[in-house]
Amino acid sequence: MSAILRYSDPALKRIGHRANSVTSISAIANKLLQDNKLGNLLLAEEPERCRAVIGVGLNHVHLLANILSPYMPEKSQSILRQLGVKAPNGDGQVPVRIPDVWEVDALKPGHAIGTPELLFANIPAAKIDEWRDAFGGEELRKQKEIEAEKAAAKKAAREKEKEKRKLKKAAAAEAAQVPSGATTTLPFRPAQPAQAADGVTEPAESAEAAVQA
Repeated sequence: MSAILRYSDPALKRIGHRANSVTSISAIANKLLQDNKLGNLLLAEEPERCRAVIGVGLNHVHLLANILSPYMPEKSQSILRQLGVKAPNGDGQVPVRIPDVWEVDALKPGHAIGTPELLFANIPAAKIDEWRDAFGGEELRKQKEIEAEKAAAKKAAREKEKEKRKLKKAAAAEAAQVPSGATTTLPFRPAQPAQAADGVTEPAESAEAAVQA
């Protein structure tokens, strides 16, 4: 586990201006583990290589713990304790150092790892909403307005569809009340009597003819 990798970056000293160094170095460490397919198969087939990969990975974690110390001092100390790094006097704070040039030699072969600790506690769902409201800022406010508008539009569409179904149901009920074969048009006026056939006169006409005779 000699100096396999070296980082030369003076900006590591100016971590306040280069906070993205943490994510960049984390990405490199993750890629190292993935490219080497760290697992039981690697341990069984290439034990030396497996030990080297683990050693480099742990030294990456040690570097990240040091870089995080200005931002998250308690978490940094927790990581260092879990790595088995001890304070010079046996207790108190583990000294941190952000190097200009980093080499894989902080944790040497045979180093004993410390006791695992819970690094981050679970965040209750109620707290997530509370903190989002408190620290979300203008962007969160705009997002909430957009979500509220979408919700209002969906509600209006549901109400419109509900009213449409209600009217359709009322129309169907009204149609069901009309008797079968009935008509809704006005009745026709009775037809006038047909003209009398030849030789046949109405009773009034016959009486008039008798008087004239």
